[in-house]
Amino acid sequence: MPFTYYEYQLAAGSKQVVEIRYLHGDTIFTDGSTVEALVFELADTATAFNLQGRSFDHHNALYERSCLCVTPEANKARRVPDSGNSISGQRLTPTQWRIQCAVGAIDFTDTLQVAQPSPEAPTLM
Repeated sequence: MPFTYYEYQLAAGSKQVVEIRYLHGDTIFTDGSTVEALVFELADTATAFNLQGRSFDHHNALYERSCLCVTPEANKARRVPDSGNSISGQRLTPTQWRIQCAVGAIDFTDTLQVAQPSPEAPTLM
């Protein structure tokens, strides 16, 4: 099955960019390790979010699985697959979110400390 890959960069804009990375295995430099990353946009004024299915597209969400492997979907950013993936969050304080995530191997519920948004917050391009 062919995949569409995306190149992206962060630039100044009016949205928050959330990036979650999960490393499993020893390190990215060993054959047995993998890094999975999820990146998406939220409005600066967001106090909660719930992404699943096609709603990932509305937030420019991308997912990447990086490893020393030859599978065709590895090592390239792509859209989050529609089925079985979700992430939701509730802002607790200006710098703290309660996040529940189940995307690929990224599977957790936790309270996360985030950086304070800057006046020139990055956005996905």
